[in-house]
Amino acid sequence: MSLILRIPYNVAVRSFSSTLVRDTKQWRVSQGLPANRNAEGILTDGPDYTFLDGRPTPLLVRI
Repeated sequence: MSLILRIPYNVAVRSFSSTLVRDTKQWRVSQGLPANRNAEGILTDGPDYTFLDGRPTPLLVRI
């Protein structure tokens, strides 16, 4: 005598598309902006710190 168990399960499918990311990058480039919005800007190009006595802060040297 064999016992067969049927276990119900649900399979959820999560679709993912990178079309929006690609289109956003193309739009940014067409507008004259960098493709990566974090590549340039005041937060990345500005000084990391300031001197309290007012001396100029050396800027980051990109490699």
